[in-house]
This record gives sequence, C-alpha cells and structure tokens, in this order.
Amino acid sequence: HDNQEALLSYMEAAHRGIKGVVKDEEGNGIKGARISVRGIRHDVISAENGDYWRLLTPGIHIVSASAPGYTRSMKKVRLPRMQKAGRVDFVLQKAPPDTETQEADNVLPSIGDYERFDPYDLYVQYTMMTELNQNQNQGVRAEKPWWWNYFVSVGGPAPTWLLKQY
Repeated sequence: HDNQEALLSYMEAAHRGIKGVVKDEEGNGIKGARISVRGIRHDVISAENGDYWRLLTPGIHIVSASAPGYTRSMKKVRLPRMQKAGRVDFVLQKAPPDTETQEADNVLPSIGDYERFDPYDLYVQYTMMTELNQNQNQGVRAEKPWWWNYFVSVGGPAPTWLLKQY
C-alpha cells in the first residue's frame, strides 16, 4: 500500500497526450494513417476505424496525419497539463490522380515535410573526425584559443596547463 499513490499517478499519466480519428471527406475512418509529431521519431498508425492514440507531454506540438492516396494534414496543437487526452481529429482529402502533380510533389517538398533530427546519427561521424584530428595533431602545437592573449598580455606566466594539446 506504500506505493499505491505512485502507481495510480503512473496509470493516470498513461492517458495523457492526444487521441482522435483520421477520416476522409465522407466521414469514413482511414485505417493505417500515419500520425507524426515533429521532433519525435516514433509515429503511430491509426486503427481499423481511423482512431489513434498518442502519448505527449504538455506543450506546443506540430502534429500531422497522412495516408497513401490522401493529402497530408498538419495541425499546431497546444496541449495543456491535464489528466485526460486532448482530442485532435484529422480530415484528409483525396490526392489528385494527376501524374504531373505527383511528380512535382516528389521534386519539391511540401511545407509539411521536415527532416527528423537524431543527434546519434552525427555521433559516429563526430567521433571519427575527432580521432582523425588527434592523429594529425600529434607532435604539432595546437592553435591557441581566443583567451590565450589575455593571459599573456597581463605579464604572468603562460597558462599552458589550460591547453589540452600543448
């Protein structure tokens, strides 16, 4: 019974975020629609009747819904701190079957498209660059940092202990 309050709070937190239905213009639910939140790499997919559920923290989020054969819909959602999920429904319009339009869409990204940033993608590249620089700089004096002249101009001894590679 000691952890009962914590368990109940945890269970309530599972219901925070957004929920809704992705429909077409006739009001039919769209199964398999992709709901994306800008800055979050994990999308959710709508269920049989177009309903979806997405855990989100309070704040402002850019949420979009898309499905094959439909145009993308995007909404800016302000999610206050609350105990229940906020309701965000989407209505997707049929994409025009015009092949010229589809080719243009493939060349020029729409306003709704964005590149997802994952810092880990750059981690390996960064570590390789660091190792390469260290190998090249062995035995070579490193360039002095911007603050070096301040210490030298005061007339005291040069602070070589502050340099990583001296």
